Amino acid sequence: MVLFDKKNQVSAPDFDLTMANVDGSLKFLKHGIYHISWQLQARITPPIPQPVPSWSFGLFLNGSVVLGSIYSGYTQSPNDDAAHSTGDVIIEIQANDVLKLRNTSVSSVVLNPNITGSVFPITIASINIECVKSLA
Repeated sequence: MVLFDKKNQVSAPDFDLTMANVDGSLKFLKHGIYHISWQLQARITPPIPQPVPSWSFGLFLNGSVVLGSIYSGYTQSPNDDAAHSTGDVIIEIQANDVLKLRNTSVSSVVLNPNITGSVFPITIASINIECVKSLA
């Protein structure tokens, strides 16, 4: 699971994010159509699969994969362990549904960027959730 430990603008009555930094759970409190986009920077943990490492991440709603949400990629060379992934979907979500972003590949991935030298903390994973239409 991808854990989220910081948040920007949140409509308090729309989401319960108390478990976001514990198990990655994003609980929706209102029924609606949502546009969800995400991105992350990670590293594939050794041993790096051959010939070229690949990975995939996707969204799970109440424990089931969200169709069309799994995005994959591969590295530039066999010894490159960097994994950058982005994705987005528009889906209907019911009140009390729980969404999680998970690694869906056979490669073990650690959310740790390959970036050194920044004076500020690096955002490793982010998710943006917008309500396109309220159905409540």
